[in-house]
Amino acid sequence: MAEEPESGPRTVGVTVTDISGRLRLMANNLSQALDGLNSDRPFPIPPEIDLAQLFDPSGKVLGADAKPPTTLQSLLLRLGGRPPAA
Repeated sequence: MAEEPESGPRTVGVTVTDISGRLRLMANNLSQALDGLNSDRPFPIPPEIDLAQLFDPSGKVLGADAKPPTTLQSLLLRLGGRPPAA
């Protein structure tokens, strides 16, 4: 969107809510893609990702959760707004 004023029509009326919705959709799609390609191998969460600095869409800190995500796929789903697995 930052390049649109230079290359095409300006983005008008896009809100933070619109952008966060797009990011949640991308997180869900990426998680499903990782599962589809490697369903037998869950990816670990990279060490540079600090769960204490990430929030789910409801505003809850992921690192403070009773059941924090343990795989990259589950982290992406949580960032996408899906509840933790039972």
